[in-house]
Amino acid sequence: GELGSGRSHRYQAPPLPSGTSDPGRLRLWIVAPEVIAPGTRMPAFYAPGQRTNPEDPRFGEPLLSPSEVEALIALLTGN
Repeated sequence: GELGSGRSHRYQAPPLPSGTSDPGRLRLWIVAPEVIAPGTRMPAFYAPGQRTNPEDPRFGEPLLSPSEVEALIALLTGN
């Protein structure tokens, strides 16, 4: 469902792998998931060159900035 529709989003994403309650391991899962689960379909969100639109002010940068990675970790860990 759409956000705000009142429908459950419980099944929108697979569960996080075990051990990701640890902020360091969760950080690794976000930045380099292949290290934790070789062959995973989870994309890395912090790799150079991921922003490919030349009109994007962050062209050539990773999808997430370091501060965005940290904010996501805080959100997922409840900190």
